[in-house]
Order: sequence, then structure tokens, then C-alpha cells
Amino acid sequence: MAVASSASLEVRLLGRVEAIVDGEPVELPGRRPRALLAVLALSAGESVPAESLYERVWGHDQAGDVRASLYTCVSRLRRALGDDAIGTESGRYQLRVEPERVDAVHFGRLLDRAGRRGTDPEPLLREALGLWLGEPFGGEPLSDWLAEHESRRLTERWLAAVQQRTDFDLAAGRHGELVAELEQLTAAYPLREPLWARYLLALDGSGRPADALAAYERVRVRLVDELGIDPSPELQSLYAGLLRGERLTVTAAGPALAVPRQLPPDAGTVTGRGDALTELDGLLDKLPDEASRSQVVLGVLHGMGGVGKTTVAVHWAHRVSDRFPDGQLFVNLRGYGPGEPMEPAAALDLLLRGIGVPGYRIPGGVDARAGLWRSSVSAKRVLVLLDNARDAEQVRPLLPGAGCMVLVTSRAQLGGLAARDGAHRVRLDVLPEREATSLLRSRLVTDSVDESAVAELAALCGRLPLALTVAAERANQYADRPLAELTAELRDERQRLDAFADPDDALADVRAVLSWSVDALDADTARLFRLLGLAPGADISVDAVAALAGEPPAVARRLLHRLTDANLATATAEGRFQIHDLVRAYAAEAVKLEPAGVQREALRRFYQWCLRTATNAERVFSPHMSILHPDDEVPGVPDTDFGSDQAAVVAWFDEETDFLLAIAEAAVQSHPWVTVGIAHALWDEIRWNRPWEEALDLHHLATHAAQTLGSDLAEARTLNTLGLAYLGGQAPDEAVNAFEQALALFEKLTEVAWQSRVLNNLGMASGDCGQPMAALDYYRRALALKLQLGDLRGEANVRNNLAYDLTDLSLHDSAIAEARQAVALYRHAGSPIDQAKGLDTVGAALLASGDGQAALDCFVEALELGRDRILARPHAIILTNLARSQRAVGRTAEARFTLRSAIAFIDEHAISDTRDLRRADLVELLASVPGDPTRREDARVDR
Repeated sequence: MAVASSASLEVRLLGRVEAIVDGEPVELPGRRPRALLAVLALSAGESVPAESLYERVWGHDQAGDVRASLYTCVSRLRRALGDDAIGTESGRYQLRVEPERVDAVHFGRLLDRAGRRGTDPEPLLREALGLWLGEPFGGEPLSDWLAEHESRRLTERWLAAVQQRTDFDLAAGRHGELVAELEQLTAAYPLREPLWARYLLALDGSGRPADALAAYERVRVRLVDELGIDPSPELQSLYAGLLRGERLTVTAAGPALAVPRQLPPDAGTVTGRGDALTELDGLLDKLPDEASRSQVVLGVLHGMGGVGKTTVAVHWAHRVSDRFPDGQLFVNLRGYGPGEPMEPAAALDLLLRGIGVPGYRIPGGVDARAGLWRSSVSAKRVLVLLDNARDAEQVRPLLPGAGCMVLVTSRAQLGGLAARDGAHRVRLDVLPEREATSLLRSRLVTDSVDESAVAELAALCGRLPLALTVAAERANQYADRPLAELTAELRDERQRLDAFADPDDALADVRAVLSWSVDALDADTARLFRLLGLAPGADISVDAVAALAGEPPAVARRLLHRLTDANLATATAEGRFQIHDLVRAYAAEAVKLEPAGVQREALRRFYQWCLRTATNAERVFSPHMSILHPDDEVPGVPDTDFGSDQAAVVAWFDEETDFLLAIAEAAVQSHPWVTVGIAHALWDEIRWNRPWEEALDLHHLATHAAQTLGSDLAEARTLNTLGLAYLGGQAPDEAVNAFEQALALFEKLTEVAWQSRVLNNLGMASGDCGQPMAALDYYRRALALKLQLGDLRGEANVRNNLAYDLTDLSLHDSAIAEARQAVALYRHAGSPIDQAKGLDTVGAALLASGDGQAALDCFVEALELGRDRILARPHAIILTNLARSQRAVGRTAEARFTLRSAIAFIDEHAISDTRDLRRADLVELLASVPGDPTRREDARVDR
């Protein structure tokens, strides 16, 4: 008998259970030994406690001496596989096989790699799917745990991979090849809506829109009749597109719910641009026909700043949009304006998101993103408007390839694009004299004007459209004065207006024109306008402006209203104001007139207000949170104290998160402590209510800022949070790496409290990496430190996480004990949200142990505790667990209602799928709960 080793043993579980030793299949003895082999193989590389094996192999059927039965099964397997095939140590058993030689484990690892940022997923997906030979374990009921847990888990991963692979096939135009496969899959999984969505796309792409409509009706009727729910928003959006006769689109990362229509609003008409529009129309003749899409058509609309390039380009794009049925995309490249030009990688990110590619599927690096962008729009007819480009190098990576058209606007002539890429250039000059006076006259509020004054004013503006518009607005402010008086005053500005003729100056045109409006302001309002040039983003609150200006909020509000009167700002909502990009560009230049010390102190006040207010808000949910305070705090800067008003904090984060993200990016070089602090302050808001890619982007930025600070403590704490972001983004390997770096720094600093936190996080990450025993070791090390420190809330966190892993190991009694102890500690030292989290863990452990009624009570109490501060994803998870417990105790009507509520909540809050919460799983669970969907069910839950 050959001795099995990691090099000679192979186990197949994706299909019939098989073991292969030295290349030859061996006969496996009996159902229980096969079940034991499957359980051990799924933990390849890890030892499994005997107690877990009892639960996973024998389950509730543990009559007699189960320990002796285990010994017997192990002996029989050793005779079949080799004496050394199964190792035993301290009550734990390990199958000596390399993880890559267990098809189910290798399958999972390939899919994990496919989901990592910066990885091309398609080849990995196809390799993983090639391992799938049929229903896991051959569909044989080897054990309850394998059937109910592992078979379902593996099948779910397979279906998700099939869906993603289907997306690549659809993006490549292989619609006809997919119809039969998707027809079979929707028949086998009739309530899995993502499969139906792809079936509709395949039918429509095969020229069968009527069949796609009929398929939608079939699934709609089934969902309504069997489950009492409407189709998902994705299906409804596709159906609406079919009804409108639109061509449904798909990207290499999933179906787009609608054809992108990103063009800014059309001005309606443009004055004096007929020749340019005609020349652009000529580019349409270069579009290849449907059968021979072999090139991209590239146009460049160039001219000096303020000449109206964007207005003309947008107007023309709207006029010809019907020629581009697959969509129109728009990106402002910010080549000339405040801040740095947009990097090609960032522009590609926007373009990919615009066609429906989710952020977690977008690779890193320009080349990888450009490749995915070209693949995703291959053989499609898309119009891409790239506005305000700096140079050819910024544009070239964004060119989509065959079949599409790109129109670029720029102040530069972009000769490189003409020479190398065949771009057709259209020059846009200032308006002819008659058109300039016509435009100016159309903007004046009075019909009674001196025509000679209008002509002179148009000349003073250099016949530049933006200057004409601003001049008309100023004239309208003095409508009771003759226009000639205004033109006489403006003659002294000729030196400024002469700058409009310089096409190489990025801001000269705007600076001179806007100076007319700014010069009309009183001194305090003009100072505020200049200081606004220090703030990133176009949207800002009154309180933030007050901090920037060093004024009380009432004064700041009054000054902002004066700016709106002068058309230099717009009130967008209660307490918020917006500044147009061009106006803000002028403010960013004008603030340089302020002494350097004034600018420096204004930024310090502003950043301090942002950081302290965000921290105050975060502390409402995490009272024990600590941040790194800067050494140069400015005394007397007011911030917002939320007290314990969670509703106010929710509203504040809803309004300010995008603004705070812009602050974190703007401050990374000059005030790195602000970036670090904001990243920590936004942690709860982002992890519960925002996409995980935002958390990753922010904490990568914060890690760089922390390294700039030269503070080991700041770097360690930020690496810890980066690890948590990786963990939430389902990248546990990267999380482990970040946590290990953080732990090394905390050990160097002898920061015991932080060591305990990172050890706890390493436990979570190791569990997600499929290493439960390593996770238990990290938790025990963390717990020892928490007990040493007397940190009750931290101890509760560790015990809560430990309970999860013990539940996964089927050690239910230990899991319940740890979770109950965590809840008791939370009640003493934590918040209601913490208690809800702990009760959810207790409920999950009880449910896994078979005590459905006790679990139900826990989930109901958890919902009550979290009701005042609904965090979207945890709330949906608790609702789902409540429904599972209701089903377990036979309260099926309540379970169906709760599941419908959870599905509606996911749709309402647009909660994206994660490892522990998928909409498709809830629909499948709802389908498994018996009940009459036509009867109105009593949804009251006993409390």
C-alpha cells in the first residue's frame, strides 16, 4: 500500500467524492468514511477538533459511542489512503493533502484570487469553473452539515462564478451561444434573478427582444405567485429598456442597468457656431458601418479658454446622440482649472463605472484599466466626450477602440493626437461681431438698450462667450443705469481684457471677467470669496465656511447670500452652497492676494473644524474612539457637538461624507494628520453605508499620509484600519498583510492595547482565509491582553468574534457561552449598537445549535436595540437571521413577511452584495419557506 502524502493524494468533491493516490483512484469504504474524508479535505492544511467532526459528520445522529465510530472511520480511511494520510494530535485530525489538490479548496482559492483588486478575473474564473463536475459530493446525503452548509456554499460560489463568466461572454458579444445554457440554468434555479437578467440580455442580444419580454413576464409571475414580491430593480430596469426599444448593454463585469446617458444639459441653441457644428457633423461619415467597425473616430475641438468649447460639444453630442445607441459618456479631465489635471487612471475609473463596471472589479494601473475599458466597449457604438484635456498623453489611454467616437475639447491644439492617432481638429475662435452682439443682447433683461453700447461692450469682452455672459449679468445688476455708463467704466479694464486673446494662459480669460463681479463686492464678502479658493470641492456648508473665514455662522451665511446675489455662488440646500468650477478657479487664484499667514491660518481653522466635527459625529456611535490630534491645533475654533443625537449625526454624514473625502485627498500632502484623522472618523459611516472600494481608497490615502507624518503610531493605526477595509472588501489575504505590519509597529511601540485590537482583527482575517485554528489562536492571544488591560468592551469584541468562529467549527456550546458573555460585557461597557451586534451573534449560535425559539428572541431584541440608528447592512443581516429563526420554529407567515421586508430594505438602500448578505440568497430562502402568497399574512412578531 502506497503511503499517502501531500504530494501523492488528490481529493475530488465537486461531483462524486473520489480519492486518488499516486494517480490511481481508490475505493472509499462506506458513507461515513466518505463524509469524514470530505470534511477533512475541506479543511486541507488545517487540523479539525474531534468535536467539530462529530457535528459535521454525525450531526444529530450521535447515538452510541461516537468517539469509537470516529476511530473506526479514521482507521478505514487510512487503510484506503495510506497509514500516514490522516494525522492526529491533541484531539485534532488533519488530512495530509496539499490544499491545491482538493478540487473544492482549489476552486475557492481561484475565485478568491479572481476577486482581488488589480487582478484580471476572467482566466481565473474559467479555470475554477473547469473544476466543476457536478453537484458537490455527487448529491449524496453524506451528512447534514455537508448537504445543508458546504454543498449550498459551494453551489452558491459556482453560480456566482457562472454569472460573472457569463458577463464576460455577453460583453464579448457571444449572446447566441449563451441562450441555451441560461435557459437551462433559469429552469434549474427559477428564482435566481441574476440568471434571469443575463437570460434577458442574451435573448435581446440575439435579436429576440420579444422572447426577452416573455421571459421577464414568466419570472415576474412566478415571483409574485410563489413569493409575493416584485422582481429585483435590475430586472425591472432591463424590462423598462426592452419596452422602450433600447438596446440592452452589458460590460465585462455585469449587465448595465441602463444605457449610460451622461451628457450635461444642452443649452438648447448656440450662437455663431454653425460652421463648427457642420464640420463636426462631417465626422459622422467616418463611422464604420455595423458590419465593419474597425476604427475609432476622433475629433478635437480646440480654442482658448472661455470660447464655449464645452457648450458647443455638448450641444452637438445631444443633437447626434441617436447615432450612438450604446450610450454617451462624459468626463471632465480638468486639464485647465483648479487643482491638478485628472490622471488617466482616474479617468478610466470613471469611464468603467459609467458603463456599469463595479468598483471592486476595476484593476489597478493605467494599462490594465485601459484594456478592460477597450474590451468592455468593443463592438459597441458609444460617444465619449472628454472635456478640458491638458495634452495628448492624458487622452491617449482613454481611447476606446473600434466602433466608437471620441470628441475632445482642449485649450491646446493637441497636435500629437492629429499626427499619431488621426484626430480631426476643429478650431473654435471668438464669435464674429454680429453674433457676439446678438448673444449679449439676448442675455440683457431690458429690451431698451443703446445698440452702439452693446457693440462696444461686446468688443471690450473680446467677443468671448463666457465674458459676454458675465458682462450681461453685471449689466443686469445695474438695469436702472444706461449701458453706456457701464461700458465707460469697463474701458479701464482693457489691460485685463487683452489677456483674453492669449490662448496659452489657463485662467487669464476667467480672471479678468470674474474680477468685474468680485470688484463689486464689499470688502468682507470679497475676502470670503478669496478664502473659498482654499476649499476643495464645489459644495460646502455654512459651518465649514464659518471656520474657514474665522467668523460666526450667522455672518458666514450673510456673506454667502451676498455671493449668490452676485451669481458667484448658488444655494443648493438649507445651509449648503455650491460654487461653479470656473468661479472656484478664479477664487483659487485670487486667494494668493491674501498674505501667506492668513491663508495658512484659514486652512488650519478649516481643517481643524472638519476633523473635530467628524470625530464628534463618529463618537456618537463609538464613544470609546480615539484619534491622533495634531500638535498645532488653533484655539477658539468652534465645532459641532452632536451630544447623543444619532439622527442628527446620520443626517450630517449623509450631507458631508463626499465633502470630507475631498478634504482628506486635498490635505494629504500639506496636512497629513487631517487625512489620517478623517479616515478614522469616517470609518463607521463608510463601512456600513458606503461601497467598500471607497473605504479602501481612503485608507490607502491615509496610510500614505501617516507615513508622511513619520509617526509609527499613526502608521500603525492606519494600517490597522486599512486591514479592516480589506477585510470588508473580501480581500482577507491583503488584510492579514496590513494587520501583520500594524502589529509589528505596535509591538515596537509597546502599545499593548493596540496589539490586542490587531490580534482580534487578525483572528477575523484568518477565519475568512479559511484558517479557523489560526483564528482561534489570535483570539486567545487578544483575549489575554484584554483581560490584562481590564478593557471590558474590547474583551466583548474578541469574545463576540470568537463565538462566530466557534459556531463555524460546530462547537455550539462554547460559541453560545462566549457570545452571551460578550453581550453581558456590552451591556456594561458598550453601546446599544454593540449589544445588538452581540445578540445577533448569540442568535446565530443558538440557531446553529437547533434552538430556534431562543435565537428568535435574540434577533427581536437586537432589532429593537438598533432601531434608533439603522445601519443599513447590519439591519438587513439581523432581519435575515430573524426570518431564519422564524422558519425554524414554524412561524412561516412571519418568516415570509420578514424576508420580504429584508429584500425591500436592501432594494431601498441599494445595499451591495457581500459574503454574508446577498439578495439572491434571501430570495432563495423566501422560496424555501412554505406559505400561501395570495393570503394576507399577519406580520406581527411577539415581543
